[in-house]
Amino acid sequence: MRPRGRTGRIWCEASQWRCRVLAVALVLPLCGCVGSTSAIDSGITTASVTPAPADDKASDEATIRNAVSSANLDMLRGNPLPWANADTGSQGEVTGIGERRGAAGQVCRHFHATVTAYDGVRLYEGEICLGDDGAWTTSAFVPAAG
Repeated sequence: MRPRGRTGRIWCEASQWRCRVLAVALVLPLCGCVGSTSAIDSGITTASVTPAPADDKASDEATIRNAVSSANLDMLRGNPLPWANADTGSQGEVTGIGERRGAAGQVCRHFHATVTAYDGVRLYEGEICLGDDGAWTTSAFVPAAG
């Protein structure tokens, strides 16, 4: 009768070759993790993303302008306003939308927006104003300080 809790040891003592085969089978897959770095292609650059094209920024800006201009501020009640641009794949949220009168007396909305794109997350401050023709135009859309 075998002692309890020691079945693995008895199994190995009974056939030493099985234990050696098992040990080799467990260690062999790890051999590929350690080795020479001479086969590494140092010409490849990773974690390097080029800045978004200006077209993408303009498209995202227009999408954000449309979201802010059509937002019902009474219904938002300070909640973030999500937006997404199907053309660029960017998305984000607009927060802190506030309405005020511009220098010429027109209605303007100031806001903060996050832009999450393939090259990272950016924060912008912006302002859009309602023109005499009824169209909203962007008067500011700049990277936020801080």
